[in-house]
Amino acid sequence: MQVPCAYARKHRGGYIRYSPSQSFAESVREANYLGAFILKNHMNTPLLSALTASVIGMSASSSFAQSVTLYGQIDTGFAYATHVGDGHQSVLKAQDSILGVSSFGFKGSEDLGDGVKTIFNLQFGFNPSNGKMDNPNDQGFDRNAYVGLETRVGTVTFGHQWGLNDDWLVGSVFGGGYNSGAAFKFHEFDAISEYYNNAVKYVTPVMYGLQGAAFYSFGGTPGDFTRGSVFNVGARYSSGPIYIGGTYDQESSSSASGAKYKLLTLGARYDFEIVRARFGYSHADVTGSGSFQSIAGQPAQRASLYEAGIDIPFTPAFTVSGDYLYKNNSSFSNHTTEYRLLASYALSKRTTLIGNLAYLKNFGGATEAMYNMDNASAGTYGALPNGSQFAVTAGIRHSF
Repeated sequence: MQVPCAYARKHRGGYIRYSPSQSFAESVREANYLGAFILKNHMNTPLLSALTASVIGMSASSSFAQSVTLYGQIDTGFAYATHVGDGHQSVLKAQDSILGVSSFGFKGSEDLGDGVKTIFNLQFGFNPSNGKMDNPNDQGFDRNAYVGLETRVGTVTFGHQWGLNDDWLVGSVFGGGYNSGAAFKFHEFDAISEYYNNAVKYVTPVMYGLQGAAFYSFGGTPGDFTRGSVFNVGARYSSGPIYIGGTYDQESSSSASGAKYKLLTLGARYDFEIVRARFGYSHADVTGSGSFQSIAGQPAQRASLYEAGIDIPFTPAFTVSGDYLYKNNSSFSNHTTEYRLLASYALSKRTTLIGNLAYLKNFGGATEAMYNMDNASAGTYGALPNGSQFAVTAGIRHSF
């Protein structure tokens, strides 16, 4: 939410920017109110409070070479789901994050000259239904917390940030609802959409539609550089109606087991104008029990995931999407199928109404369930073995 500014005036050692339609006093009150609101309601440690205060100060006292933007999205509604609780019950409840996690953040850049910019991004997720953080540890900036440099030869960033899968494949290929059984919420495939600590990411410039990237998360274990680390590389190509992307991840366990979690993910999209087709594939290989950043400890196993989807824009505002997902775990000889139907109607460029239907079925003893609608009596992820689940979600999403 970057407001065009025509004037600036010194205030408390810095500068307040304000538009012709807004008085200087109003601008000061808004800056002070925003800072106080965030510090009171969202930041509960001295460090996070100081970080947020510094960002608010930057928006009020930065030089003209620097740009700071406040942004976010609110995604909420209601859901009805079958086979929850003891596996035989249904539930009707408020539902957050139908298409994506609600979040609020600050991002900005400073022009250093000669084609070089400093960039940063601080972002946290929250649940609109109760106002709490969306992570169990109340981590402050849990979605993004990085700083870096953007140059003619590429962009490098340091901090807490998303892997390449989420950057290049989730929104472009693996469509559908975030909670209603999205591909990256099958428990062997969580790294398809994951953020990591202690990370450095390098992304090349785009050349003839082609772009590459490398990502590394430091484990920080004395005497063992690989333990607890994450390595991620990827490439993508975009030209006209064609989009193709691929990534490879390797996570090393933070325990002494030496186990690794490997994930290969591929995706493609083609826009026929009257319909857009999407295809995704991912293969997961967990070499042994361990503790990984993106998935809970699991025994050694291999699994593959296939997804096919279409998007049909009936009007510029109204789009219907359909997806079919098939997950096969070859180690445990079980599989899961899922069907999704999503309808979205844009009331404006920023506000969208959402309706989502999803049906999931397990076979061979599989216990998958739709994220945030799990059967708690069967574990974090599980529904009853060979069980099914049907879910309906509806809500509204607003970006700012």
